[in-house]
Amino acid sequence: MNARRQFIDTAYGSALECAACLDILGILECIELSVVNEGKGRLSHLVSMLIGFRKATERMVCEEGMAYASGADAKTNHVWFDHEKLDVYRKALELVSWCGRLQRGGFVSLSTMNLLDKASTGVVLNIAEGNGKFSRKDRIRFIDHARTAALQAAANLDVLAVRQAKSRSDVADGKGLLADAVRMLVAWERSLEE
Repeated sequence: MNARRQFIDTAYGSALECAACLDILGILECIELSVVNEGKGRLSHLVSMLIGFRKATERMVCEEGMAYASGADAKTNHVWFDHEKLDVYRKALELVSWCGRLQRGGFVSLSTMNLLDKASTGVVLNIAEGNGKFSRKDRIRFIDHARTAALQAAANLDVLAVRQAKSRSDVADGKGLLADAVRMLVAWERSLEE
């Protein structure tokens, strides 16, 4: 029974990461908002079934439907997942959007942009999955992963600023977003530890 719940929890976390990936793809304008919403609707249904299945494993093995609703996308004021209500999640998405604009500016090398993209995406994905974890210990672990990714992104911006003098002022906004996100993550982690 314990192994089954572990697999269910892993699937649940993966579904939340997929939802965060859809948010990122929408922000970077890789896919249309209607596709993002359709995908998140399907994921929401899947998450609902996983929560019901997890709950059912506490008693006996049978699936049961369970409402999973949370709050608001830009056009329909509907939030598909709880992590979307978090200020820190929205701040992390702002960072992804800012990185997209930085990349379109054209002065950042591909290798530096890849590192920055990986780190900023890691912040978003870890917040989404961490918020969905059932145990406090697992939530703290994913919040810590998100904080580490944010610090890696900040270090990448520092390297960019040192290597390209003209980009020093360009990285200030990104560093501000990262500083806000790290403060929020630290506060969130401390609140869970208390």
